[in-house]
Amino acid sequence: MSPHVCPPPNFELGPSVPDGPMPSLSQSPGLFEIAFPGLGAIKVQESSIVVQAESPDKAVQVWARYGAWARAQWWASKGHLVLSGAAVARAGKGVAIVGPSRVGCSVTALQLTRHGFGLVSDGFAVIAADGRLIEGPGEVSVDRQVREKLFGDYPSEQKSSGRDRVAVKGPFHGDAELASCIVLSVRDGITDVKTRRIENPFNLVKRFMAEPLLGAPNPYVGRTTIDPNTVDAWMVQRAAPESLEELKRSGPQSVATAIDRVICGRD
Repeated sequence: MSPHVCPPPNFELGPSVPDGPMPSLSQSPGLFEIAFPGLGAIKVQESSIVVQAESPDKAVQVWARYGAWARAQWWASKGHLVLSGAAVARAGKGVAIVGPSRVGCSVTALQLTRHGFGLVSDGFAVIAADGRLIEGPGEVSVDRQVREKLFGDYPSEQKSSGRDRVAVKGPFHGDAELASCIVLSVRDGITDVKTRRIENPFNLVKRFMAEPLLGAPNPYVGRTTIDPNTVDAWMVQRAAPESLEELKRSGPQSVATAIDRVICGRD
């Protein structure tokens, strides 16, 4: 199996996982398994990902909820830099959009397809040692209301995750050369979108890095910088909109426009 191609999941029937307050994790050389109470388990190995549950329906639910995390762990075990967020590209030049959960990385990536970008990955931005962004599934998971308001013209399907989310299929790009890194955040005290260049972004992005549970060495551990000569890095901060007017100034359309502007060198 190529270290740049994540294996598709294998679904297997297995014993039920008892209900409980927390998932349980077990590890052995070359394998880790995480069991989700009341649902099933995911086993990540060096050459495969196995989803096990007592019924096909529960196996689908497990993968819908935790599949992105399982793929991220597989990539991290191969030594790639795996960052929480999403990635897009245009004309072979990739943009990693990273940040903590619920700051809008996925919606921002999908909104950038309105600016001529194509999707590379969602859930995580995966950066190979040679500086390439590695493609993931060509869909983005968003709330149903967001899809209806912003991406009604894009095909979508309901996710089997127990939440009101849909998988939206936007324009797709595939692997791309990492050219830009956007660190996205929500900040109090502002009413629109603020941008500033980052000279040493690794101290920020390492907070969003997935450490491999399989224990493979990560070539980025110990690095303190991403070469500014090859990667253009920006902090993009937006407000948490509390009104329709603020949403117009700091919503997904404004964030995507600001990112497109700095990437094109107009700021």
